[in-house]
Amino acid sequence: MSGPAGPGTEAAGRPDPAGQQDAAGRPDPAGRQDAAGRPDPAGRQDAAGRPDPAEPADLAERAALAAALRTGTAVSHWAARQPDSPAVTSPLGDRTFAELDADANRLARVLRRRGLGPGDAVALMVANRPEFAVVLAATQRSGLRLTPINWHLTAQEAAYIVDDCEARAFVADTRFAAVAAGAASRAPAATVRLAVGGDVDAFEPFADALAAENGAPLDEPVLGGSMLYTSGTTGRPKGVHRPPVATARLQRSIVPPFGYEPGRSRHLCTGPLYHAAPLAFSLVGPLSAGPPQSCPTSVTSRRSRTSSTAQRIHST
Repeated sequence: MSGPAGPGTEAAGRPDPAGQQDAAGRPDPAGRQDAAGRPDPAGRQDAAGRPDPAEPADLAERAALAAALRTGTAVSHWAARQPDSPAVTSPLGDRTFAELDADANRLARVLRRRGLGPGDAVALMVANRPEFAVVLAATQRSGLRLTPINWHLTAQEAAYIVDDCEARAFVADTRFAAVAAGAASRAPAATVRLAVGGDVDAFEPFADALAAENGAPLDEPVLGGSMLYTSGTTGRPKGVHRPPVATARLQRSIVPPFGYEPGRSRHLCTGPLYHAAPLAFSLVGPLSAGPPQSCPTSVTSRRSRTSSTAQRIHST
């Protein structure tokens, strides 16, 4: 009977040249392992056990992303580094990071030209589609407060939220045209009304408004916030305000635990983006971290981290 391998010996009893082993008992040439037992060539790990090279260039990238998060321009950060990588794909359209960034700048200018400024509110009733990400990115860099609305509500219920959040702009999906038109008629302060994907009574076409504006970077981006509403099961829905400083903190906290790797990771959203959890973890987080596809309704997904076989997945 053989006893346990001694120091400098791998699990099979052969010498371990580094004096250490990986999780499978193989020599670990770097003398360190990552969380999966693979050699960590940098000889360091982050808090999650992933390789942490901590090289100057890497530290500079982290600082650049942190600066972008403070101004609501994480999408711009990734657009500069991977402009042609898909940011959002769905049956209703796709956007690369460069396209998403340019559309967000255009919408920011649309809203500014129509009188909105930092602190003003934008209500959003749009299905899981690229325009949702455009509105999110635009409000984040314009100092605006975004309120997504549950598109299962009636016109009267939606109108209460549009009015209560003090929205000056209301962006609505043609899929919910009747509800949106009814809600807008009860919320007179929302004078800027943009229709996504088709016609909504008394709304301006979203695409036409954007087409008239410049997609160049904003001169002075300002971090925005959000105000999501509770379900209202015990009365009226209640707005939960997240100021800009809390928005930046949320973005910073979401990115590390998921271990997104730009150029490799994929994210599939399986819930409606008006809901707090899908919005935070399936859109804000991935877009902040820069995986090549961050998709509200569909994604080209790898079956494993190393597989090259892709499949198209759709959610409802």
